[in-house]
Amino acid sequence: MIKDLERKYSMSIEDFVNMIRKRKPRSLEEQTDFMEATFYLGVLRELSNMRSIYITRGSNISIKEAVVVK
Repeated sequence: MIKDLERKYSMSIEDFVNMIRKRKPRSLEEQTDFMEATFYLGVLRELSNMRSIYITRGSNISIKEAVVVK
């Protein structure tokens, strides 16, 4: 999805977000793409901040039974 936006606007997703923030969207489609791009960047930022993901089995969730996935 990110690649689609980058191809559509011929720039990186970060550049697109910065451009729209400076000059405001010119169409509904551009506004929608801007909202999607900021969401994608937020997800990527959160994923890069995660050091590990805890996976547990069953309904008894405790850190003792968790497996760390890196």
